[in-house]
Amino acid sequence: MARLHVLCGFPGSGKSTFAKRLLAEIRAVRFANDDWMIELFGPNPPEAEFRIAVRKIETLQWRLAEDILRLGIDVIWDYGVWSRQDRADLFHKCSAIGAEFLLYEVQCDFEEAVSRVLARAANNPSAELFINREAMLFFKSKYEAPAIDEGYEMRVVKG
Repeated sequence: MARLHVLCGFPGSGKSTFAKRLLAEIRAVRFANDDWMIELFGPNPPEAEFRIAVRKIETLQWRLAEDILRLGIDVIWDYGVWSRQDRADLFHKCSAIGAEFLLYEVQCDFEEAVSRVLARAANNPSAELFINREAMLFFKSKYEAPAIDEGYEMRVVKG
């Protein structure tokens, strides 16, 4: 049975690094919305455009992921998946197609994550989504850490 490997964590926590390591270990296809966003809209699209684009990218990526999972191939969902509701939605989508769901919480000290994000933007601004300290603080206020009562198989990864 195919499995959806869902990565949860802040920008800069190490999700993509872990996703690439996992990809080298298992037979899977990786979906990362940041990669598609940069390729299609650049590293710093206006916020209004960004919100619309994210929804479109997620919809398209899920359609492809669903087909891949039905073929019996694992999918790595390299997103933040910050809210309890987003995780529940993905879990129910997986259940509906008979795929397994495995959640990884990629943990990293918040200041370390901020430092990584700011360094990435400074070192390679055209290849990274623009995120500043204020955005990171906003993201922190929106983050709902996974809890055991969500009922998913979950693994904690140090980023």
